[in-house]
Amino acid sequence: MRGKNLKAVTDKTLKELIENPFNKENFLNFLYKVFPDAKINPYGEPLPIDEKFQGKILEAELIGEYEDPEGNEIEFIAVKVQSPEKLRKFQRDFIARRLESNFKDGALVAFYSDSSNVWRLSYIRMDYERKEKEGKIEKKLTNYKRFSFIVGEGKVAKTTVLQLKKLLEVENPNVDYILQVFSVDSLNDEFFKGYIRRFVELWRLIYEQVKNK
Repeated sequence: MRGKNLKAVTDKTLKELIENPFNKENFLNFLYKVFPDAKINPYGEPLPIDEKFQGKILEAELIGEYEDPEGNEIEFIAVKVQSPEKLRKFQRDFIARRLESNFKDGALVAFYSDSSNVWRLSYIRMDYERKEKEGKIEKKLTNYKRFSFIVGEGKVAKTTVLQLKKLLEVENPNVDYILQVFSVDSLNDEFFKGYIRRFVELWRLIYEQVKNK
């Protein structure tokens, strides 16, 4: 019975998060369940917005930090924008600059607008070249990428639900697991596995009908 109750809580947490306009409380509940060891600040810490991003980024707040089992550090950030669907490069670059300046390995970010029921849940992944110099490890940014799910009222795809459920199945996941959940390659793999299963079922059905003719 305990397992069923836990599953019901998990499904409710995910449903409330992704089937509604962005709600900070829903986001916090999701983070508490996926990252119980994280440092969560429910009040949030306002982040400075450089002149380059003024007018494009309306508000930004840091609502948590997390160190995975391998020592990689990510942040949880909520960003209010004019539109989640426009000026996405500026939004991505704003987060990347923040992460690079603090040598963070990634961020789980909610990009939302007060005027839209649709928002984006994104994972920004930072890749660094690490070198030892004078007994210390130095990091140099080599690349960064963003992986996103479009969510909100009337916008949730089945694959989004399936992928994000994987986060709720693992407490305190590492950054590679988070990347696997958000990666387009992972979604494509799942799609083609399903496609192959359907193909094999169809082939067997046709074979049974024609094998004696």
